[in-house]
Amino acid sequence: MKKCLIILDDVQNIFISGQFAGQYQTESKNYQKLFTMITETQHQSNVILISQEQCPEMECLDEDLYPIRCL
Repeated sequence: MKKCLIILDDVQNIFISGQFAGQYQTESKNYQKLFTMITETQHQSNVILISQEQCPEMECLDEDLYPIRCL
């Protein structure tokens, strides 16, 4: 298994503006699948999401079990 670094900037742009946080635009549903895979699949990679909104797939994860940090 190879380790990689994934950096996604302006992630808030994949959400519907003016709606509740974390509602994906129709054309951005593949990002939702990607974030779900990242949280449900065992891997050694690092993912950095830069966003003004938190992804719903990430916010419910236990920080004691997953090395997730929000700034």
